[in-house]
Amino acid sequence: MAPSIHASCVVIGERGILIRGESGSGKTTLARHLVALATQSGIFARLVGDDRVFVAENSGRLVASGHPAIAGMVEVRGVGIVDTPYESACIIRLVVDCSKQVRLRSPNEEDRLVTIQGVWLPRIETSAAEGNLVLSILG
Repeated sequence: MAPSIHASCVVIGERGILIRGESGSGKTTLARHLVALATQSGIFARLVGDDRVFVAENSGRLVASGHPAIAGMVEVRGVGIVDTPYESACIIRLVVDCSKQVRLRSPNEEDRLVTIQGVWLPRIETSAAEGNLVLSILG
């Protein structure tokens, strides 16, 4: 079975975005913001998983899927568990490290890539408030 990591994941169009970060860093907020922004722009967007995501290498690509026990559910602070449309899996094209305060103003080349399960992926560091930035990077 693929390992589970503490992360959120969304699919925008055909591109999966894996959102990592500490508890309270805004992973769920960013995931919900990305889905809302893409949907408002007429782009297909869905949650894949929130809080726990399985990741596995398959033919040189990183595939993410949500945990079946919490599929289609997100925890909204102050509200509780909310049901949301979801996709069961996607191919990750971008890793976003979500932090309460962005540490790298001008990242080095080595900070722009990360390897997960042996797959090299583009990486950015951002805060939950910067959903437009993440969408612009996807093109």
